[in-house]
This record gives sequence, C-alpha cells and structure tokens, in this order.
Amino acid sequence: VNALGEVAFSGKAGPDGAGNLDTSGVWERDVLGALELKLIEGQPAPHLDGLTIDGAVVLALSDRGELLIEAYLRGPGVVSNPPPSANNVAFYLLDAEGNFELLVRGADTLEFAPGEFHPVPVGSMSFDAGLEHFAFETWSTGGSAIFYASVPEPGSLASSLAAFITTLALARMRRAC
Repeated sequence: VNALGEVAFSGKAGPDGAGNLDTSGVWERDVLGALELKLIEGQPAPHLDGLTIDGAVVLALSDRGELLIEAYLRGPGVVSNPPPSANNVAFYLLDAEGNFELLVRGADTLEFAPGEFHPVPVGSMSFDAGLEHFAFETWSTGGSAIFYASVPEPGSLASSLAAFITTLALARMRRAC
C-alpha cells in the first residue's frame, strides 16, 4: 500500500484444468478500486526476447505508482543453477504509465576492472523507499563489490548509461579497497 492508497500484490490465479490455482501474476488496485493485471505467468518477458515470465513477486510500490517486481524467467538458455550462473531472475521497475524497465538480470556481466568481466549473481536487491536507487552485492575471483545506481527513467538511454557508469565506478572503488 502506498501513500495514495494504491495496493499492489502478487498471487495465483486459475483454475487450471485440474482446478488448481497455479498461474502467478502481479495486480494493482488503484484508489478508485479498479483492479488491473500488470504481469502474468506465460506472457513474454519485457526486454528479454524469446523468454517468458514463469512467476513474479511484488517487492515494493512507490508513492508515484511505480512497482518493483522480481520476475522468474523460462525459455531458451535460462538456467536456475546457483549463482553466479543462474539467469532465471530479473528485476523490473514498472512505471505508473505501464512501461517496464529491466534493472538487472541474474548472470548479467559487469566490468570489475579493465577487461575483467564477471557475471552478476543477483540474489537480493535493496531499494530506497522512493524506488529511485538500488543496490546489490556481487562477487568475483578478486573480491566482492556493492553496486549502487539510480533507477533509470523508462526508455532513457542516457539514464541507463549513467546508472551503468555509476555502478562500474563503485565496483572499481570497492575493489581498490
């Protein structure tokens, strides 16, 4: 529940052919009481061609109506091995207009030092109350790093690049310590 009285939740829908509630999704109820489906199991995964949603959990709802969603993925090349190779989880920001922004996906690679790339094991993320910044810890053979970045505006290449540069700078600073 946010300050405006909007409510977001994840849950199961159905029934399937056997009467089970087995299709997970994310819904939001606005201040007027209208319920809207935001993400459902089986739909194409936003910004990840060829992959579909295999489940989703609402992590936060901002006072601006933005949703932070942890989505589970299925499709070609998706593996759920232990980190750092697991790539079956993606974190999305859904803005109030319904635009999805992919924040990070498990096993994305980042540059820890010039020419040294490692997969990002994403097990947990932290966000500020306004969903404006996020942080997660990752590690490589050379040590660990805490990545902290601004959440990019949907569709904004400049914001996405700024977030990536901030992330790399913090990773390099952490490694130097």
